[in-house]
Amino acid sequence: MNKRERLKKEQLRIGPRIVRAWFETVINPLLNALRAENTLLQKKDWTWQFYQTGLEMIKPVTQYIDADAVDNLEQMLHFYPSLKTKIENHDEARDRLFQACRGLHTTIVSRSDLEDIYRTVTSQAKLSKSMEEMFASREASEHINLLTEYIVNNTGELPYYYTVSPLWNRYREQFLKVLGHPAVVPYTKKTTKAGEQLMRANEALVKSLKNIREELSLKHDVPYVGGIELSLKDTV
Repeated sequence: MNKRERLKKEQLRIGPRIVRAWFETVINPLLNALRAENTLLQKKDWTWQFYQTGLEMIKPVTQYIDADAVDNLEQMLHFYPSLKTKIENHDEARDRLFQACRGLHTTIVSRSDLEDIYRTVTSQAKLSKSMEEMFASREASEHINLLTEYIVNNTGELPYYYTVSPLWNRYREQFLKVLGHPAVVPYTKKTTKAGEQLMRANEALVKSLKNIREELSLKHDVPYVGGIELSLKDTV
């Protein structure tokens, strides 16, 4: 569909009520979610979760909007097919980051010296809580996996209400050095690269959504946010 055909189709079928619905249920929620996602990516906080096996707060695009709004997104894509490519690029990059985080986690647990560091610091540490209180488990493997999750996510200091915060905050720098272990470095670089690729896909999608929103807003006299007064013709 060329630009002239698309514009003709819009003039025939798109009205202010449809634009308002797209803004409220698709475009604005996606822009808000993608901005939050970008903030996480800039901090290299991948929100990786080992036990849930996923990226908690970095999601496929359709999961950023209500399930009932997916039909509105599909309607938008009918008029803006190039947006579909941007969404696919985002989700493919997100999947690469997920795979990279999983590989990094596995490598840290199996091939780094994290377990030695853990045993050294826990044998010397004088902390306010026992290991069982901090990790809710007696199994050292459970402790290692949780620490690895924090390492993969480049976690900063934890708030006091995290039970493991006394151990993590005190020895955080030692734990994070594992990312520089010779066996781990290739996986660390792969994860960082995947995060950068997702950031670029994120930014391209945001730019496209903003351009579409501006075009629709000016053409149909619909504000980005807030209600509109419909004429009698509009409501018939």
